[in-house]
This record gives sequence, structure tokens and C-alpha cells, in this order.
Amino acid sequence: MTVTGVEVIGQTARIMLSANDSRLVAEVTTLAVNELGLVAGAPVWASVKATEIDCYPR
Repeated sequence: MTVTGVEVIGQTARIMLSANDSRLVAEVTTLAVNELGLVAGAPVWASVKATEIDCYPR
């Protein structure tokens, strides 16, 4: 996956990710953004808990 954008909202951030035709938005702390070096263009590996997933229609 690749980070396609970072939107900071207070002490959290929305991280936009893409891989092939799939897109994902993850909400993390701004501390995590800094520690993980989450910037547009950065390659990342993502893992999520099934109980923490929300799906929204386009």
C-alpha cells in the first residue's frame, strides 16, 4: 500500500491509503504519524482488527 494523503484533525489524523484499485482510510494519532513517517508517497503495510472496521457507501 501507499500513503496517498494525510489529514490532521486535532490530535488524530486520517491516513488515505491505496493499493491497486483498493482504497482505505485509517485514523491514527498524530504521534503515530510522526513515529511511522506517514507522508504522501510512503510505502506502508496495514493490518486492522475486524471489529474495528466501518464501511461506508460511495
